Amino acid sequence: NRLLLVPTAGYGENAYYDRMSKSLQFYWFVADAGRVNTCESSDIVNHEFGHAVLDGLRPYYFESILNETGAFHEFMGDLTALLMAFRNN
Repeated sequence: NRLLLVPTAGYGENAYYDRMSKSLQFYWFVADAGRVNTCESSDIVNHEFGHAVLDGLRPYYFESILNETGAFHEFMGDLTALLMAFRNN
């Protein structure tokens, strides 16, 4: 399987992992400093990648009815971003 990256999926202050298309969707928006692309933030990219990794390891984990599964997905995204931030110089 391949993970597709869509750097300019549309306009908005958001980014997400789309399970159906197996892709990371990144958006753009206009701020005071000009155009902001969410795909240019390593924290955002790594957070969404964490969702994709967890979904690849446990494909049906997110389909649980428990609230904790969504929280754990967010934890994995945050942890991935945090670990990659420690890795960057």
